[in-house]
Amino acid sequence: MRESARAPVALAFVLAVAACGPKKPPPPVIETQEAKIAPSPPPSVESKPTDTTAKTGDENDSGDEGGTLGEPNVKLLEPGAEPRKQLRHTFAAGSTQKLNMRARTVVKGANLPLPAINLSAPMQSSIVEVTKSGEAKFKFSAGPFKSGSGGGGGDLGGLLGGLAGGSAGGGGGAPEKVAGSGVITARGYVKEYHVDEGAKDEEAPVESGDPFPEEAVGAGARWQVKTLLNEKEGQVRQTTTYTLVKVDKKNVFTRISRVQTPVGGGADAPGAATSSGELVFRLGEIYPTGKLEMTRNMKIDVPGLDATTLKLVSEVTIKR
Repeated sequence: MRESARAPVALAFVLAVAACGPKKPPPPVIETQEAKIAPSPPPSVESKPTDTTAKTGDENDSGDEGGTLGEPNVKLLEPGAEPRKQLRHTFAAGSTQKLNMRARTVVKGANLPLPAINLSAPMQSSIVEVTKSGEAKFKFSAGPFKSGSGGGGGDLGGLLGGLAGGSAGGGGGAPEKVAGSGVITARGYVKEYHVDEGAKDEEAPVESGDPFPEEAVGAGARWQVKTLLNEKEGQVRQTTTYTLVKVDKKNVFTRISRVQTPVGGGADAPGAATSSGELVFRLGEIYPTGKLEMTRNMKIDVPGLDATTLKLVSEVTIKR
């Protein structure tokens, strides 16, 4: 939900899809509540040179800001313990993934009886074709969306409900369904994303997925993904740090933290957001499952609350 925060995630798809709001690369990130990524990502994050030097200091102080719109910059911070392995998806044509998303958003910062905003929807993705390089062409759909609030809050409550669960234009409720297609690499970078139903392609939610590092990693490994996003208020720098908890034959268990900061603004500026949670990536599937908690600043102009900055605090869960 573009107006509330990105997801990996994010959870990206849900966060993004629910907001129905930019183009190219979705899930989830979930994150739905995600910003729009500019329409021209590079051919693949696989081919982009990255700084893979392990780093033990503050991972957010790097001078490399990932300055190209929509192009993720992946950096390994710590390789983790032995044994180590490269994290790669092996996609199979014809495979299908079915998930269910639930999101609950609470508005803070206004002395009004604002209700919690709830959103839920089934989600599905299927692999259409796998190329020789291991990239997968996929189709996805989410919906029908069910949204609602506990009542109260008057006109402001209705407006916020539309923003948190509705269209990119700021209100109107969630779409009945969102559907489209994309291309994802073996490292998890969503390099193409097109919306065919539920929004215009240029207005569709976007995200670049959750790219794995190039290097082999083990338990305790940390890597960072930086991306420059494009929201209606302006450009936003997004930094996501992943910590590898464990890996088995099919699943990659991670903890993540994400920070979004408007270019030229600070942590308290409208559009600034933070999120954290746990994501599980099943190798060979498009979207992760898990839970994210997100807080996003939003400026709103309504009578009596002109230019007020509110906080949208959301909890998004994606399950099988």
